[in-house]
Amino acid sequence: MGKLQQLVLASAFATMAHLTPAHAAAPSYTFDQATSCGSWCYHDPNLTKLTDGVVGNRGWAYNAGTEWDGWVGVPNVNITFQFAQAMNFSSVSVGSTQDSLGDVVLPSFDLWAYQGGNWILKGTITNPASSANDSSPYDSGPHPVFTFSGLNVTTDQLRITATPGVQGTWIFVDEVSFNAAPVPEPATWAMLLAGLGLLVWARRKASDGKPVAYPNRHKAVTIGLFG
Repeated sequence: MGKLQQLVLASAFATMAHLTPAHAAAPSYTFDQATSCGSWCYHDPNLTKLTDGVVGNRGWAYNAGTEWDGWVGVPNVNITFQFAQAMNFSSVSVGSTQDSLGDVVLPSFDLWAYQGGNWILKGTITNPASSANDSSPYDSGPHPVFTFSGLNVTTDQLRITATPGVQGTWIFVDEVSFNAAPVPEPATWAMLLAGLGLLVWARRKASDGKPVAYPNRHKAVTIGLFG
């Protein structure tokens, strides 16, 4: 295999690797309800606690609630995530916890995608109110994580709606994570197709049993690999 063919293949593999699903870069986010104070305050002044990789414990009070965003007495809370570019999402996960049906209760979750100028419902995770979900507020174990899977959703904005299992009680939300691949821009596909086209042409010429004379070789390499 010639150097030009090797370079084209390397470029193709690099492009495809870039499009492989992975954990998406942390987005910015907002929510439509002010966070609340109780034993401590569960604020998020820098709007980073949900995507900073710091995961709380099952017991919301284990570390004085520092990892959690918390709300009390709200009908629901909408958390809207904005990404730097359109992504194709395969799954979204969100953490929460419960200590008792009269205090902190697991919420249900709806997932929305902003598409075509509208918010479109993409999935619902229902957590019926049940004391079977109770845990000590000082439990040091891992908290529950709820995952919307098999999505195949393309957008640059997602919204999670958390609705309390018992109205008037606390909602706690911890780390939210996303598995996604970037949506390739037209120039990316053009670069890949041009490079593969050049590779096919070279292989056909080589199969003729004649030396391959690449027309405008340096120009072709520049266009095929770098835009």
